[in-house]
Amino acid sequence: MSLSSPTLIEEVKSILHDSPYITAVGMFLVFLTALINLGFTLFYTWRNTKRTNFINTVTASRIEWIQSLREKMSSFIATAIALNYAKEPGHS
Repeated sequence: MSLSSPTLIEEVKSILHDSPYITAVGMFLVFLTALINLGFTLFYTWRNTKRTNFINTVTASRIEWIQSLREKMSSFIATAIALNYAKEPGHS
């Protein structure tokens, strides 16, 4: 029996025409697929947002730490230069 056989085509047409549940099953499968896709999208968006927030927090903390270190080093070097200058003969 070939695919172009009129009996096979007529059988398929009658099954599709006589069964209103095929449309409902198709709609349900599309809805289920959309829900699964929504779940994956929400999960990966949440995960990436969490990572991005962590990275931004760490970066901000590093910037503050570097700025603090620069200020302390500047103060230390200025004090060391002042003490060294004060030890030189002829300076009080």
